[in-house]
Amino acid sequence: MAPSYRTSSLDEENILAAVLQLGLGGTGMFIDQKYHGGQCCIYKLSFYPDLEGRDQESLAVRMPLYMSDDEGKLCVLKTEWQTLQELQRRGFAWSPKPLGCSLTFDNPVKHPFLVLTWAKGTNAHWHDNFPSRPVRDAFLKQLAMIQLSLLACTLDISSVTWYEFFHRVIRNRRTRVLSGKLPDLSMKDCDDQEVLLASVAQECQTGFTQREVAMDHGDIKPDNIIVDDKYNITW
Repeated sequence: MAPSYRTSSLDEENILAAVLQLGLGGTGMFIDQKYHGGQCCIYKLSFYPDLEGRDQESLAVRMPLYMSDDEGKLCVLKTEWQTLQELQRRGFAWSPKPLGCSLTFDNPVKHPFLVLTWAKGTNAHWHDNFPSRPVRDAFLKQLAMIQLSLLACTLDISSVTWYEFFHRVIRNRRTRVLSGKLPDLSMKDCDDQEVLLASVAQECQTGFTQREVAMDHGDIKPDNIIVDDKYNITW
C-alpha cells in the first residue's frame, strides 16, 4: 500500500498570512510560482513594485509534503533549519539564507515550513552534448571549488567517532522502521546497512577513531544546482 501523505489539510491560501505572521514579507506579496521536489514543495513569493518602482527580493517557502509521517517532516525540517543557520554562521556563500521558520502544524497554513532567500537562476542541465566542453570544464571547476569551500568552513571535531555516528543513524532508523514510520524501508534494509558499516569499518581501521567531521551536500545533481545565464553556479 502506498503511504498516505498529509497534504489534504494544507491551506495554500494562507501561505502569505503564515509568512507575515513570522514578521517577513510585506505589502504587495503574492505567490509567484510553485515547484515540486522529491520530498518538498517550494513556493516562490514575489512582490509587486512599490509606488517608486522598487523591487523587493523574492522569498522561498519550503514545505516537506511528500513524507509519510508528521514526526519525520518536523525532524527533517528542523535539521535543515539548523544546517542552514550553521552554514550562515560559518560564512558559506552558496546556500540560501534562513529567514524564518514555523516548526509546527499549528499555524495558518497548517503545515511546518521554512522561509529562505530565493535562489535566482535556473536548474542546471547536463547531458552528453550539453553544456559545451569549455562551459562544462568551468562548471566542474567551480563545483569542486564550492565543495572544497564547504568542507573547509565546516571542518570540526565531533564528540563521537564517525563509526559511532553512523551506527546511531542506523539504530534510530531501525526504531522508526519497527514503529511503521518508514514504510519504504524494511528491517532487511537496516541489516544490510549494519553489514556495510561493519565492512567499511574493517577496511578503515587506521581511521576508526577519527572524530574530524565536515558537511557534504550528499545529493549533487543538475536539478539541485542553480546557475545564471552564463552557467555560473549561484546556489
